[in-house]
Amino acid sequence: MDTFNSHSTLYISSLRQYLDTIQYHDTNYSREERLAALQHIYSETIKHLPLLPPGIPPKTLQHVIQTSTQIVVCCWSKLPPPIMVDLSIYFVLLILLDDDGFESSGHESWDAAGDLLAGGQKRNVFWAAMAPHLGNFVRHYGGFCGLAILRSTLDFYTGCWVEKGGFGGFAGSLSFPWFLRNLNGLGDVSSVTMFPACMYDEETILNEITTVMAELTPSIVLVNDLFSFYKECGRDEAPNFIANRCKTEGLSLEDSLRSLTAETCESTARVLSVLKGRDAGVYDAVRGFVQGYVTWHICDDRYRLHELYDCCGEGSDEGRFREYFEEATAIGRFDVDEWAVPRDGIRNGESGGREAMARMGGKL
Repeated sequence: MDTFNSHSTLYISSLRQYLDTIQYHDTNYSREERLAALQHIYSETIKHLPLLPPGIPPKTLQHVIQTSTQIVVCCWSKLPPPIMVDLSIYFVLLILLDDDGFESSGHESWDAAGDLLAGGQKRNVFWAAMAPHLGNFVRHYGGFCGLAILRSTLDFYTGCWVEKGGFGGFAGSLSFPWFLRNLNGLGDVSSVTMFPACMYDEETILNEITTVMAELTPSIVLVNDLFSFYKECGRDEAPNFIANRCKTEGLSLEDSLRSLTAETCESTARVLSVLKGRDAGVYDAVRGFVQGYVTWHICDDRYRLHELYDCCGEGSDEGRFREYFEEATAIGRFDVDEWAVPRDGIRNGESGGREAMARMGGKL
């Protein structure tokens, strides 16, 4: 905490700058609509989970499903519910991989390319769960978007592979932090999944889709790193983007945060500016994502921004941050017991819930 306290004023100013830049005001849902969406996506995610390897603690899996539900509901508010459910399941598998939920995934001794290109059951436990789901998930999208989803999934897996060794780049390797962050940032999959075939003609808006990939992908990474700064600063976590830049570029933590703030504001402002006045559906989807992405970060307890809110002083930046925080939590924060309760008898094993519970390794 001492490491953070010396930078708290700058960090609160950084958050205020970004929230001002995007003119934060999330109108994706009413509070009632958001609660209903959370309830539906959570229960349907549990109901349709693919077979997972044994040994994942039920509480861990429940927490992961809560996280995937929240981010999908916040950021992909324009998608039809069935696609939101498939996207939520997709994120469940990725989060488990990132958090070592797929223990002994065996990538060190795994013939990765050969196994993935071959048909049949995959020998790697992550891909054994992901491959069948991915095959169904990409059917919601056109060919270009489907390939982008596949590529982004492969990138994420290889990024986790690199991160598992704890390597953040050699001093002087200025490109390494971006290389690693782009692998595991999920920018492309986040971009293209906004445009399912049932809502968009991929060929008609291909220029817009590729522009979103080019411009929103770095923004997604940068925003996450900006909003993660508080929970990661001075803590013994895996190498993160800011720490890696400090090491490879020889920057102080303060200078790295300043650079990150400027890049984050510029990146998000640019994508919205470039898309404004073009395809209205694309612009609305991207703007909704940008707003919802902030709501998710503020309302997700993992980022611990409520602690920052509680210790804010009386300065102008602190006051503006408090206003933004209160606006986000008023529409986006719920007690988990209000929505993370499986419906349709899933809790007691009725209506297909018994199989779901068996997949989760026990009762929630």
